[in-house]
Amino acid sequence: MVLDLRPDVELQQNPFSIRGAIHMTVEEVDLRQQEIPRDRDIILYCSCPNEVSSARVALRLHRNGILRVRPLLGGVDVWIGHNYPTDFHAFAAS
Repeated sequence: MVLDLRPDVELQQNPFSIRGAIHMTVEEVDLRQQEIPRDRDIILYCSCPNEVSSARVALRLHRNGILRVRPLLGGVDVWIGHNYPTDFHAFAAS
């Protein structure tokens, strides 16, 4: 499972996500932990320097018993830079 942890405003500025990723803001992670499987590898990514948000969320999930979790080195920017598969995330007009 792949989780895109970027804030909504950042996702609107760069609407490309790793193919199949689920978007969940850092603030939503605690509220939506039941959606995160405990029996699969979980990859977290953001676009902040040194994967700070991903690393913090990985540590928090690990402390809550979700042990197969790790941040993606380089985040979404490196993924896109390597031309790996992405999905376009469309936003509804407000």
